[in-house]
Amino acid sequence: MINQENAQEKTFGIEIETSIPQSLQISIGSHGRGLPIRSVTTSDGVVHVAPTFNGECWKADEDPSIRTQNGYKKCEFVSPILKGDAGIQNILAFLAFIKAIGGKRPIRQAGQTQGGIHVTLHAGNFIDSNSPAKIVDFCESVAKLGYRLSPVLFGQNAERRDLSGWCRVLSSREQDRAIRNSKADLRQSPSHTSSGALRVPFIDIGKYALINFTKIKTNGTFEFRSFSTTLNPTKVLVILTTCLAIAQQASKRKTSGWSEEQINSSELFRFFWSRSARRDVTNAYPTLKARAKVQFDWGFASCLHFDRLRSQNYEVPAIPTEGRNTDSAVALFNSPSFRTHIAGATR
Repeated sequence: MINQENAQEKTFGIEIETSIPQSLQISIGSHGRGLPIRSVTTSDGVVHVAPTFNGECWKADEDPSIRTQNGYKKCEFVSPILKGDAGIQNILAFLAFIKAIGGKRPIRQAGQTQGGIHVTLHAGNFIDSNSPAKIVDFCESVAKLGYRLSPVLFGQNAERRDLSGWCRVLSSREQDRAIRNSKADLRQSPSHTSSGALRVPFIDIGKYALINFTKIKTNGTFEFRSFSTTLNPTKVLVILTTCLAIAQQASKRKTSGWSEEQINSSELFRFFWSRSARRDVTNAYPTLKARAKVQFDWGFASCLHFDRLRSQNYEVPAIPTEGRNTDSAVALFNSPSFRTHIAGATR
């Protein structure tokens, strides 16, 4: 569980798939073998020094799934292991670095950005336990919440990433079967590896799922894959807060009350962001707390647009009038800056 005392120890990571100018002097590694980024020289001769975290560099990786326009090349930026509020500040600094070297989000095709943002959390670190049984139970709760909150995870993109094959939503039956198999494996196999380490079983939900659990066995992490690339710092903070809040709620083992019948992304987002899990997360990180309201506005406005895209009549759903005040979020939704954002600009 995240609180103000232990927030500095919770580790996370982020991957940002972008397009960058062909002219950039930068070494990009092959997919899965990214090369460290220390500085980049732009075409005007300016040298831009890349932010590091605790002395560790971000890496540049050529992900083949990215689609770019002419004059640009593929580049996925992969963070080092981050933690605490300093880790969040490092993400914001690196977003500024990407923009400074001329990076953009990948092109859109069929209403979808052809590149994504992935957020990785360490399961055992998050629940303060290396018990394989507790890790599998935690992952089960994360999977259930992710399934029920998929309209929120997709809605924050303000586009139809739910139609993408890179982050498929498995049925609850498929997820339950994978978890049951993992628990059976845990009961039937040795509890330790040959080296003496605790053995966490494989959770076969698939890499290209809404939430990818395939690395639980090898390095104890899981990955949220539902987000389209954005270089808008507020939207990246919304993404990170949402992922941390889902993990926070799952660590409490409280998955009841998340109705699967709430179909409007915007209303489900408002419901989710009113819960204690989200407040606990933002209160634990000063950067998230200081920008909590603007995060809500951007997240709610994006979910409104997602609902509009999913509507057969291309209509905005009725704006809730009870509970949390949505006036500033609706004003943002109707603003030129938001219109520019959803039209596919570089933000």
